[in-house]
Amino acid sequence: MYRLSLIISEVYNKYLPLAEKGSVSLNLDFSDTTQTVDDPEAIKADLEKHLSSALNRSVNGEISIAVSQDAIAITDSGTTLSKPLCALLSRGRVSVNSRIGFGTTVSISLLPTPKPAATTKPETAPSKPVSSLPNQTPTKPSSSKPSATKPTKTRNTKPRKPSSTNPHKAPATKPTRSQRKLNAAAKKADRKIQKIRKTRKKVIEIS
Repeated sequence: MYRLSLIISEVYNKYLPLAEKGSVSLNLDFSDTTQTVDDPEAIKADLEKHLSSALNRSVNGEISIAVSQDAIAITDSGTTLSKPLCALLSRGRVSVNSRIGFGTTVSISLLPTPKPAATTKPETAPSKPVSSLPNQTPTKPSSSKPSATKPTKTRNTKPRKPSSTNPHKAPATKPTRSQRKLNAAAKKADRKIQKIRKTRKKVIEIS
C-alpha cells in the first residue's frame, strides 16, 4: 500500500505554478493524510492528466481538488463539456460529469480495481476409445495399363537326390570281441560253402 498524501502533495506542488501563471485559483481539500492506495502509479497518471486538462481549459477561474475515502474529485467551475465528450473521457476508474452552471467534475476512484474472474475450462467428456476400423482413406484407383516389368527368368533347378542315409537308422556301434569272432567264423563258413559249390559244379560239367 502507498500513502495517498505523497501523490497529492507531489502533483499539487507541480501544477500550482501553472495555475498561478494562468490566474487560476487551485484549492485543495484533503483531511485524512493517512489514507493509502493500492495502485499509486495509475492514480497519479490519471490525476496529472485531468488536472492539466482543467488548467488548460480554465482562465481566471477556480479549480478544486477534494479527496475522500472513495475518490479524488477535480472540479472546474468555469467549464462545461458536452455529454459525448464526457462519455469519451470516462474510462476505467475515471468518470466525468458536466452541468451548465455547475462546471465539470472529474472523479478518480480510489477503490481497488476488481480482478477479472478466472475463467474455468468446461469439463470435457471422456474421449471414446478409437474403434479398430480399417483405414477408410480413399485410395487412388490403379491405372488399367499393364505394367511394363520384365518377366523374371526361372532357373531350372535339378531336384536333389534323396540322401541315402536313413535318418531313423541308429548310428553304427563298434562290434564287441565276441561279435567279431562270430563274424569271422561266419565268413569262413561262407568261403567253405562257396568252394564246395565250385567243386560240385565242375564235377557235374565233367560227367
